[in-house]
Formats: sequence, structure tokens, C-alpha cells
Amino acid sequence: MFQKETDPETLFETYLEDMEGSAEYEDIKNSEYIRNVFFGTLEHSEEELETITRHAVGWSVKRISKVALSILMLAVYELLYAKDAIDAVTANEAVVLCKKFDTEKTAAFINGVISGVIKEKTSSADKSEEDEDAGESARGEKGE
Repeated sequence: MFQKETDPETLFETYLEDMEGSAEYEDIKNSEYIRNVFFGTLEHSEEELETITRHAVGWSVKRISKVALSILMLAVYELLYAKDAIDAVTANEAVVLCKKFDTEKTAAFINGVISGVIKEKTSSADKSEEDEDAGESARGEKGE
């Protein structure tokens, strides 16, 4: 999907050049959040695509529009790697972006994929807590 031969810094600088003169230019240029999300999404693109593929039941990634796939990759990055992201906010923002730049039908699809990712993430976190609790309990029993 991404041009691997173009380094991410060049892509980001090209994006900034395209934004120059816009009302948002200075905010984007100076935003640590934008930089982190941009480079993080690129850095984790393979994992994001694997996650999307797992949750896009009956869909090939090749069938998803580039706009929708970009929105999904950004959302999956935030859900899995951005420590300060709130799952419900990430999901809502992705749906709103899709409604604006793609279609209502695609927004519903994105919502379904993201819901699956959130459930998987929550289930994994719950399992980790259960395993941790079981380990503490076993250590406590041995110490008695």
C-alpha cells in the first residue's frame, strides 16, 4: 500500500508542503501527536493490515477503498499503540472521517471492523489480567 522506497520523513515533508498556506498548517507542522500518529501508522503498517484482515470478515483488503483503508489503519494504530487514545473516541472519529470522505455504507463497515478490534483488545487485556491474578494466587498458595 505504501511506497516503501520513499522514506517516511520525505512523505511527511511532502504532506506539509501540500498543506502550506492552509489554516491548519502551523498546527499540523508543530503537532507532536500528528507526527507520532503518522510515523507510528507507517511503522506498524504490517500489523495493522493483519489486524484489519482478521476483522474484515469476507473482505479482501484489496477490495477496501484506499480512503477507508487509511482510516482503518490510523484507527487500528491508535487502538493498539497510542497509550492515550480512548477506544470509543477513536471508533467515532474513524466513522465520522469515513462518512465525510467515503460513504455511509463504508462507515458502517469500518465501525464493524473497529468494534471487532476493540473486542479483541479488551478480551486480550482481560485474559492477561486473569493470567496475572492466577499467577499471584498460585504464588500466594505456595508461600503459605
